[in-house]
Amino acid sequence: MTAPRFVDVALAGGQAPLFTYADPSGGLLPGDAVRVPFGKRRELGLVLRTHGEEPSFAVKEVLERPLDSPLVPAHLAELALWMADYYLCPPGTAAGPLWSCMGPASLVRLGLGSRKAPARRRTSTESVVHPAGPAGFEPSPVQAAVASEVVGASGNYAPFLLRGVTGSGKTAAYLMAARDALSRGGQVLLLVPEIGLTPQTVRRAADFLGEPVAVLHSQLSPVERAVAWTSLRDGTVRVALGPRSALFAPLSNPALVVVDEEHDGSYKQSGDAPRYHGRDAAVWLARRASVPVVLASATPSLESWHNAGSGRYRLLELTERAGGAAMPEVDLVDLRESRKATGGALSPRLRRELSEVSARGEKAVVLHNRRGWAPQASCLDCGEPVECPHCAGLRLTWHRRELACHHCGHVQPPPRACPSCGSDALEPQGWAVQRVEDEIRRLLPGVPVARLDRDSASAKGGQERALAAFVRDGGVLLGTQMVAKGHDIPEVTLVAATDADIGAATPDFRASERTFQLLVQVAGRAGRAGLPGRVLLQTRRPDDPLLAEVRAQDFPAFARRELETRRILSLPPFARLLLVEASGEDGNLVSAWMDRFSARLRRGLGAGQEALGPVEAPIAVVARRHRAHLLCKSPAPSFGSLRRLVGAALSAEPPPTGVRAFADVDPQDLL
Repeated sequence: MTAPRFVDVALAGGQAPLFTYADPSGGLLPGDAVRVPFGKRRELGLVLRTHGEEPSFAVKEVLERPLDSPLVPAHLAELALWMADYYLCPPGTAAGPLWSCMGPASLVRLGLGSRKAPARRRTSTESVVHPAGPAGFEPSPVQAAVASEVVGASGNYAPFLLRGVTGSGKTAAYLMAARDALSRGGQVLLLVPEIGLTPQTVRRAADFLGEPVAVLHSQLSPVERAVAWTSLRDGTVRVALGPRSALFAPLSNPALVVVDEEHDGSYKQSGDAPRYHGRDAAVWLARRASVPVVLASATPSLESWHNAGSGRYRLLELTERAGGAAMPEVDLVDLRESRKATGGALSPRLRRELSEVSARGEKAVVLHNRRGWAPQASCLDCGEPVECPHCAGLRLTWHRRELACHHCGHVQPPPRACPSCGSDALEPQGWAVQRVEDEIRRLLPGVPVARLDRDSASAKGGQERALAAFVRDGGVLLGTQMVAKGHDIPEVTLVAATDADIGAATPDFRASERTFQLLVQVAGRAGRAGLPGRVLLQTRRPDDPLLAEVRAQDFPAFARRELETRRILSLPPFARLLLVEASGEDGNLVSAWMDRFSARLRRGLGAGQEALGPVEAPIAVVARRHRAHLLCKSPAPSFGSLRRLVGAALSAEPPPTGVRAFADVDPQDLL
C-alpha cells in the first residue's frame, strides 16, 4: 500500500502560512501550480513542499494540477522556504516576491488567472525582451583571464568576488563567462541594484551575448511583466536581468548567477517582509543550483571582502582601467573657508572648474546627496526648525513648493508663521539638490542641467530620460547617490561632491563604509575614456583618514582599517546581528511588550550571544508610531541558534493588539 502524500501550498492570495492538502495523484512536486479548496472557494496555489507526514487534523484534497509542467522550477520553491526560515517570516509571505515577479497577467497567459487581468492588451515585446544587437566590445586579455577562472568552475558551486577599479571592465569579464554558460545550453541571471541601471546593462548584455535579454522589475506594466516572465519560463529567452526581485525569474537551467555592484544597499529589502538580501539569496540560489556566482564591485561590502580574505570566496581582481584610461585625480576642497566666499553650495574652485568644462564642451557630474530644495526650514527669530507633526524630532525638508517628511510621507505647505514663536521670519536653511540645481543654472546659463534624484525619477522612465538627456545634450548631471551607480558615460571629465561629509556622521556602524563606497563610486564616473578626469570633494574635514583613502582610491587600505575597528567592537563580519523592532501608537504598550520579549529571549541566550536593549530607536517616532529596538548579536557559528531562539520567542510572546513587531536578520542599517 502506497503511503499517503501531502503537499504544503502557498496560496496566490498572499495568506502568510502554508496550507496542507492531500495529494490524491501522488505525483505533485515542488513548483507545481494547484487548485485547492479554501473555505467555499477554489484557490490557486503553489506547492512548496511534499511530504508523507499526515497532519493531526483532517485535510482536504488538491482539486487539480492545471498545468502539464511545473509553474516554476523547484529551486524557487526551495528558495521561498529558505527565506522563510532564514529571515524569520511565514512561508506564504516569503513566497510573495515569487508571485509578484510573475504577476497576474502571466497567470492569465497560462490559463490560471482571472480574465480581468489585462493580459490581452498589446505591448511591444522589445520593451521588456531586448533583442540581440550587433557584436559589441571585445574583452582584453586581462578580462578574458578573469572570465576563464569563472568558466573553469562551470557545473559547480563556486562563489567569486570580482573587485575591479572603476572603469576596469568588470562587465566585460562576467559577460564573457555568461557567453560560455549560454554556449553550453544554460541560462544566466544578472542582478543589478537599481532599475535605472537596467537599460545600459541590458543593451551591453544583449549585444555582447548575441542573445535576447528579458528585463524584470517593479515598474513594468502587468502585460510587460507577463511578456518577460513567460518568455523566460518557456525558454525562448535565456537571460534574465533586473534588481533583487529578478531572483525569482523562472530559469529552469541556471548556469551562472551575477550580482553587479554587490555592495549596494538596494539589494536589501526594507519595509515589508520578507526582509531578504538579494546578494545573499543569490549566493544561496547558486549553491542550490551548483553553479558559479560572481559578486562584482569596485568597492565590495566588507562582508564579501572578508569572505574573500578568509578563503570562503575566490578573489578575482582588475587593477587597471580598460583601454589604458587613467584613474582620475582626486582633490579635496576645504569648505570651512571657501563656502564663505560664495555663500552657496559651490566653492570658487568648483565654480571655476564647472565653467571650464562647460566651455570645452565636456560633461560634468555633481553629487549632492540630499533631496529637496533645503534640508530644513528654520525661524530666524527663535531658531527653531519646522518638524514633522508625526515623527519625533525629524525636520521637514523644504521642497520648492512644500515641506515634506522623507520618513512618513507627510506633506504640507510652508507655514505662514513659525509654529514655535509665531514669527513670520521662516527661511530655508542649507542646500539640497534642487537648490544646488538653481545655483548651477545661474552659474552656467544656457548649459543643459539634468537632475537625477528620487523625486525626478519617481515617474516611470524618469531616470532613463534624465540619463538619456545628459548623454545626448551634455552639460551637467546633478543628483543624489543615484548618479554614482554604475553609469558609464565616456565624455565625463569632471566629477564633484558638493559635501563629501554627508552621511559620515550617521549613527550607524556602516556609515564610514557607505561614505567610502559612495565617494569612490561617484569619482569613478570621471575619465572613463581618452580624456583625463578630475574629481573635487568638498569637505569640512580634509584631514579625515577616510578621505585620504578615497583620494587614493585605495579600497584595501580602507578595508584593513575599518575591519580592524569592526573586529575590536565585535561587529559584522566578525559577529552577526539581528534587529527586533516593535512599534505602536501607544509607547508604553510597546515598551511593556518589548521588556517581556527581551526577558524571555535572554533566558535562552548561549555563549557569546547578547541582546542589547531594548531602547528607543534612533528615530523614536515615525508616522505617530513609537519605535523600540532590541539588537541581538552572536558569533557567526552560533547565529543559526540565535535566529531560532528569536523566532521561538516571537511565537511564544506575540505582540498584543496595537503593537507590530518584526525581526530583521542581517540588518543593513540600525535607524
